[in-house]
Amino acid sequence: MTQASDETRQNGAYESIGYKRKDNNNITVHIGKGLFIPETNFNIMLNSSSPSVFVRNASRVVFGEDVLLCSTVTGKHSNRSKKKGAIPAPTPLNPSGLDLIHAIEENFNAEEENSIDEEDRDNVSEKDEDNIDEDHQSIVVDEEHANDFGEKDEENSDDKYYSSDTETVLNGTNNI
Repeated sequence: MTQASDETRQNGAYESIGYKRKDNNNITVHIGKGLFIPETNFNIMLNSSSPSVFVRNASRVVFGEDVLLCSTVTGKHSNRSKKKGAIPAPTPLNPSGLDLIHAIEENFNAEEENSIDEEDRDNVSEKDEDNIDEDHQSIVVDEEHANDFGEKDEENSDDKYYSSDTETVLNGTNNI
């Protein structure tokens, strides 16, 4: 992990999280607060299967295994270690490092939400690929899938479906 020099700052602020730079034939990635890590470590963090695994991997990168083994967040003994007798008090983790992990996690969660939205859009477009009316460049909606695109008008039982954002009637196999 390397500290950013003044020349990596732009207008008094650091680059965004995920900014890549070439550093002595190695690619490093900005993880926040001017700290850069090797791209392989950054990719390991991003490919985590859950937010808790992500935080575990990020804390290993920010603090290192040795520090994590002999430290706690607060610097106090856990109830379990209090029962063991007189052992030295653990050192607290650096608050700026904890803030950094929190900032990285927020960025990770935002990217996860965006990737889920993209996957949903891809699934919808794949599902409706066969229902596209080439002449009118619109989607042909059948009765079975009309509910995916809008809400049924419950006041009038005329089996018309309306788009959720407009007053457009979606009816059976009619074009939108």
